[in-house]
Amino acid sequence: MPRQNLNQPAVIRSQTECLTDETQISTLDHPGVVGATVKAGLWKSRGQNTDAMTPPIAPATPTLYDRDLALWYADTLTKLKAGELQGLDINHLIEEIESLAARDRRELKNRFKVLLAHLLKRIYTASPEYYRGCENTIDEQREQLQDILSQSPSLHTYFESVFDEVWQRALKQVRNDYPQVNFPGQWPFSQEPEAMLTQTFWPTGLGD
Repeated sequence: MPRQNLNQPAVIRSQTECLTDETQISTLDHPGVVGATVKAGLWKSRGQNTDAMTPPIAPATPTLYDRDLALWYADTLTKLKAGELQGLDINHLIEEIESLAARDRRELKNRFKVLLAHLLKRIYTASPEYYRGCENTIDEQREQLQDILSQSPSLHTYFESVFDEVWQRALKQVRNDYPQVNFPGQWPFSQEPEAMLTQTFWPTGLGD
C-alpha cells in the first residue's frame, strides 16, 4: 500500500470533480493553486453566471421632447423668452429648426409643381369645362407660394434653382394625364418668380 505524504494538503473529492477543463489542475503537482482552482470550479458547478450578476443598465428616462412634443415647444419657447439658455434642449432645438427649413423648401417645390402642371393644362388642353377649376388651383398655389416667399425672401433663389427639376416632374404628370396633347418640352414663357406668380399665360376671353 503506497505511503501517504502527510505534507500535501488534503483535497475533498467533490471539490476536484467540479473543476472545469480550463481550470482543472492536479492538486498533487501544484498544491499552491488548489484554492483558486477549486473556487473557480465551484462557481461553475453551482450554475453561477458571473455575467448575470452584473447589475442591469436602467433604460434612459424619456425626455419631454419624446413624451409630449407640444409641451416641449411651449417649454422651449418660455425658456427662450426668459433667456434661460442653459436649460434648453439644444440638440432637439437644432433638429426642429433644420426640419422647419426643410419643410418650407419641400412645400415650395410641391406647390410649384402643382402650379406648373395646372398652367400647362390651362394653356394647352382643349377642355373649356375644366378651365375654371384650373384657374382656381393656379390662384391658390400662387397665393400660397407668395406667402412662403414673403416670409422667407431668401427662398427666391431656391425657387429659381429648382425650376428645371419641378418642370420635368410637372411635364411628366400632364403627359401621363393627357397623352393626346402635344405639350412643349421646355417652358416657353418667363421663368422669373414674379412672372410665374402673377402672369396670365393663356389668351383671355377665349373659352372662359
